[in-house]
Amino acid sequence: YDTVRAIRTADYLYVNNFTPHRPWGQYYSYPFRVMASMKAWHDECVSGRCTSIQARYWQEKPGEEFYAVGDDPYQINNLIDDSSYADVIAKMRQTLREKIIETRDAGLIPEGMYAWLAGDTTVYEYTHSQSYPIERVLHVATIATSGDPSKLQELTEFLEDPHPVIRYWAATGCLVLKGEAVPVKQKLLALLDDSAADVRVVAAEALGNLGEVETATRTLVDVLHNGNEYEALAAITVLELFARSNLLPVERVKELTTGPLAADSQRVFDWIQSLN
Repeated sequence: YDTVRAIRTADYLYVNNFTPHRPWGQYYSYPFRVMASMKAWHDECVSGRCTSIQARYWQEKPGEEFYAVGDDPYQINNLIDDSSYADVIAKMRQTLREKIIETRDAGLIPEGMYAWLAGDTTVYEYTHSQSYPIERVLHVATIATSGDPSKLQELTEFLEDPHPVIRYWAATGCLVLKGEAVPVKQKLLALLDDSAADVRVVAAEALGNLGEVETATRTLVDVLHNGNEYEALAAITVLELFARSNLLPVERVKELTTGPLAADSQRVFDWIQSLN
């Protein structure tokens, strides 16, 4: 999963990465199977033979990016912290925010929530109703993906918000902060009983990074086998990440993910089976 929104002029590109805790190059099976170059690139990166620029694709990304594309057509030099572009960045950031609100962007809703939030209507109808608090969702998603530790108190308050999408992004903010989210560990543990499986999954991933691997794993396995296809995909993706980051032994993850799975989850399972 990845969620990115961007805005472009003739001279500049502004990008808002809503999943900065995921690399640009995620380990989805298709390109690794059909593109020899993709696997070769990844192998070179793992072996340490890539330059810092070449390796960047396989690393976590910044919450925001800004490029002067006339001078930097390959978008290598991120100028988001360059004060000489502060006014341009602020204008483009605001324009993008207004466009997300204007279109009532459904991309900020986890796919697993689509059906039960929309009910008998469509996702489009739901997001264009008063039930979808797009401005609040965008606000929380923005501070969540900023990686700013000073926002932890605000995120903590949103962990108990009545709306599941708000809770999801607040928990995501704790995930992005990694060890700096320790003060809210108990609140994250409480979210393992959340009514929304997507909230449980992201809280579990955050807790895995805070030393609660076994507790998190139980939640993830439950969602994998009892959630809808999108919730299950989110859960197995985190289990795969736990294996690759050595939070869980690979062989144990292989055992935990065995069983009948939907097509997308099955592809992640097949990838897990190739790990050693």
